[in-house]
Amino acid sequence: MDAKRDCASVMVYLNRTVTDKTRQPLYDGSRLRVDFQRIDGKWLIAYITPI
Repeated sequence: MDAKRDCASVMVYLNRTVTDKTRQPLYDGSRLRVDFQRIDGKWLIAYITPI
């Protein structure tokens, strides 16, 4: 999505399955924007935003 020298943004797609012994599996998909910031040479998550 975006990248600079000390920050970057990516989109994360999540697929999950929730199961219960009494029901059919429930499939769910989600999207997140994850913003990273480089601090002392390490990339750390700055923000997570549901989309």
